[in-house]
Amino acid sequence: MVLLVSLINYDKMSKMTDARIVKTRRAIFRALIELLEERPLEAVTITELCSRAMINRKTFYVHYKSPRDVLDDLEYHIIAGFFDQMSEHEIVTAYHFKPYELILLINTLVELDRKYFDVLFPYLKSGTFLRKLGAEVGRLAFRLMAERPGHFSTKVYPYSLVFAITGLLTSYFDWVDFGRQFSIEELAEISSEAMEKSIREILS
Repeated sequence: MVLLVSLINYDKMSKMTDARIVKTRRAIFRALIELLEERPLEAVTITELCSRAMINRKTFYVHYKSPRDVLDDLEYHIIAGFFDQMSEHEIVTAYHFKPYELILLINTLVELDRKYFDVLFPYLKSGTFLRKLGAEVGRLAFRLMAERPGHFSTKVYPYSLVFAITGLLTSYFDWVDFGRQFSIEELAEISSEAMEKSIREILS
């Protein structure tokens, strides 16, 4: 399950959380994705999740209330891992924003395991996931503003950064939806040009 390994930093989780909890949640995440290969989330039951994860219902309820709750947590960890990757590759800093490189990074992470991305794709492209991502981008914007006091417009910058990052991700999702009809490099170039106005706002 390379996608989860790449986007969910289990080492970081282990430092903050008991190893048994990390192991249990990893098993539940894996079970959910396996079940989502077979049926939609609405048809997944707690009994099935427990059976696949090899845990009892009592253990499940210690961590989650429902399959939807599991997916919400999984999405949270995917977003956190995505931000770790953006930071590691210096995609967004208080001094620059690299939209072309962001598209390539997204694709690299997806290509690490297309199978699991394809399973999660209907949920990742949903408004719910993008709103969660947007909220985290907004918090990132305020952290970056604190690094360069007075440099950014407090009225414009957070919204511009949210628009730019969620917009680029939406462009990538649309590209996938339409069958990847041209190269990822072309998509990165097209999307970068489309974001040019927003980037000027971000850096102004």
